[in-house]
Amino acid sequence: MSRPPIILSLLLLAALGCGGGAQNPAFLVVPANPIVSAGEQVVIVAQPAVDVDGDLDWEVEEPYGGGLLRSHGPRVTYVAPDTAGSYHLVLRANRPNGQALKQTVAVQVVGSSSIDPPHARLAPGAGADFTARLRGLGSTAVRWTVQDAGGGSISDDGHYTAPSRPGTYRILATAVADPSVTAQASITVENP
Repeated sequence: MSRPPIILSLLLLAALGCGGGAQNPAFLVVPANPIVSAGEQVVIVAQPAVDVDGDLDWEVEEPYGGGLLRSHGPRVTYVAPDTAGSYHLVLRANRPNGQALKQTVAVQVVGSSSIDPPHARLAPGAGADFTARLRGLGSTAVRWTVQDAGGGSISDDGHYTAPSRPGTYRILATAVADPSVTAQASITVENP
């Protein structure tokens, strides 16, 4: 009869142990391994797995350039820095007996991109200039491509020339510094 509580206890410990490689998994953190774009924010919630005395205390481990926290307690908003990378939040609390609890939450800040304008309407053969905006990467260089066969052409500086055939086409800007960072825009080519 004592077997189910032991299994439940082991499952709870295993689940808590998956939260960011913490040495003392005293908190269930959601999301356990947050991923956020550079300059954006994410809400992180921590639930103590044991009784604690007072509020939960958070801090950014990297004091210069590691982002910042808005609010405190079990629910915080982390504002990512403008530079992609790995950062850490330290969560602390005390148990009623005075034992200090500490857990580190790893936050992955990734680069992001957008294209301006995100959509354009052009006549066949007309041209338009597009600008890629990168955030969080050390370089602003992008590689432009047209995603659709026969969808026109785009130069290295973002000047798009529409094909002679009407349709909807897509262009893609890929960050040279991190090819996983991309942005897409669509172009509708129609007769005037």
